[in-house]
Amino acid sequence: MNYFIVAVMGIAAAVVAYQIRSDAKERNGQFLLVSIPAYAKELDDYKRIKAQYKRAWQRQTIAMIISMLPVLFLDSLIAMIYLMLWFGAIIMTGYWPMRKYRKQLLALKAEKQWPSQETKYLQTDLRLTVKMQNYKDKTIRFLCPLCLNTMTVFVSVQYHHWLLFSCAVLMIVILLSGCWWLFHLSNETYSDEHELNLLLNRLKRNQFQKAWSYLTLADALFLFGITISFDHPLSFWLLFGGMLLVMLLVADGIYTIFHFQKTKEQMLSHHQTAFSDDQCWTVGWLGPVYNNPYDPRLFISSPNGMQMTLNHAKPGAKWFYYGIAAVIIVIMGGIFGYPYYLDQNHALSHLTIENDHLCVTSPFYEKTIAFEEITNIDWTDDLGNGQRLLGTDTIIYQTGKYHYDQYGDCELYVAGLHKSYIVVSANEGVYIVNDDDEARTKEIYEEIERMMAP
Repeated sequence: MNYFIVAVMGIAAAVVAYQIRSDAKERNGQFLLVSIPAYAKELDDYKRIKAQYKRAWQRQTIAMIISMLPVLFLDSLIAMIYLMLWFGAIIMTGYWPMRKYRKQLLALKAEKQWPSQETKYLQTDLRLTVKMQNYKDKTIRFLCPLCLNTMTVFVSVQYHHWLLFSCAVLMIVILLSGCWWLFHLSNETYSDEHELNLLLNRLKRNQFQKAWSYLTLADALFLFGITISFDHPLSFWLLFGGMLLVMLLVADGIYTIFHFQKTKEQMLSHHQTAFSDDQCWTVGWLGPVYNNPYDPRLFISSPNGMQMTLNHAKPGAKWFYYGIAAVIIVIMGGIFGYPYYLDQNHALSHLTIENDHLCVTSPFYEKTIAFEEITNIDWTDDLGNGQRLLGTDTIIYQTGKYHYDQYGDCELYVAGLHKSYIVVSANEGVYIVNDDDEARTKEIYEEIERMMAP
């Protein structure tokens, strides 16, 4: 498990490091989001700042890699907490070097009195609206991820995998929201030539929709693969093959966005395009921030051209962030808040004995074990060292397949805040269950012992 977490951290570190370097990259007469005249690039002061920033970025990348290593020596739960803290730290501190050396570059520019590029404005190509209305969106490409997510919803309900159910519902909402935004993507005026504008807008819409379909299909495959892998004899190979396919789809989606950006730059290489003054861009905690009240657009291309960013001078940016915060609160409430509420009201996990069967029921899982299948039963308040293999662990409750040093491979159906467990050894494997009332767990254990006594 810890090796998997390190692999995830490695991918995240590579993405963050590349994103930061890409945002600061020298392109289109700018470096660190500061417009630089051609003659200034040969000055020693400019080269010094550029070299210092490169070294700072390299040191930061090495620090990110080294800070991943402690995960190898931590317990799986603590490793997950470390992962979240680590990810937040690299996001919040990633742009420190860029902010520092951008301030130095702006000060140098003011000292040397380098001229700024004038902000150029293009008239809106009104004919685009009529022509783009006739563009037929390929909605069928989103049918596959929608069907897979819908199947995941039904399968997760059948097997009571409520965390996967929540993820699948969220993915459907994200998929449909993204489709709506892409189908209503605003037209952009890139040059004074109408045909070039029309071609680029059609290419942008097609490429963005293609990339979105690949990325959402990858997520849908990943969730569906996890869902059907429960209790499947080929679960490892299903997940392994699914992960390979997911990685290929994600890579293709990213390549599609890169391809559009490269094609656009080639097509506009002989045309003037609009660009922003230095004052419109700043570097915030999470990266470049665009603030231009005179720009009518809410979404604009980021400096690296790989994704969209918000114009923070528009009221819509505030409501966009409010919406993201609301979604996060709802998700966290569903994953942690609701189970905790059930636990505090003794409605999370319930043990009963019915018709010579041990039954554990919960809004998130259920299991029935026949007495005739039981070979041994034990009670404990300490499970020892273990890790999750395939299942759900929200700290409030754990369910699915786990491995413990003391019991080997087993299935858990437990309320995690209550350290009282019944360990059932049966013909089909080892099961660990409990009630959200520790006293009742002990009572059920003693009753089963009496019933099974010769």
